[in-house]
Amino acid sequence: MRSPRDRRRSSGPTKRERRSNERRSEERFEVDLWVEAEEGEALYFQRVGNLSAGGCSFLQTVPHPLGTKVQLRFQLPDGGAEIACEGEIVSARGDELGMGVRFLALSDADKARIRTMSKTPSV
Repeated sequence: MRSPRDRRRSSGPTKRERRSNERRSEERFEVDLWVEAEEGEALYFQRVGNLSAGGCSFLQTVPHPLGTKVQLRFQLPDGGAEIACEGEIVSARGDELGMGVRFLALSDADKARIRTMSKTPSV
């Protein structure tokens, strides 16, 4: 006979299985760049740890509530035009600093630039 704990563990996916079920549809890669994030009257400069055409991860920052919309502006190392788009806070790390941002209405040209960066080994 199994203990109650055993039954709970088998009733759904394990933590490792949940992590392997990747929700992101875009390839992520590590970067070290700064993003200007504006929420209402507040202006923040956020350090980005990873980036994809779908969003980015802000490091070492007090997270905003999930669903918060922010206006983002940042420059890629490729020297092209500044990227500006709206983002939505979609994840936070519990008691830790940092948050995940999904890009909303990012232009196809900017998505292509980010995807091209992911293929560059010197990012």
